[in-house]
Amino acid sequence: MKKRDIGREILSGLREIRGGKGKRRSVEAPKDVKAIREQMGLSESAFAALLGARGARRKGDT
Repeated sequence: MKKRDIGREILSGLREIRGGKGKRRSVEAPKDVKAIREQMGLSESAFAALLGARGARRKGDT
């Protein structure tokens, strides 16, 4: 089996993204995210962290 060159694969992927060939994905959010979060017993910040949301604004922030 041929050994993969992960570094080369990453650089190739970055070049594709820069060239506009990167894949984009979108998903629809469930209608009642708050209910899902509450069922899981998570705070808003813990739920956001679980989903990988970074830099999200809190209510009242401008």
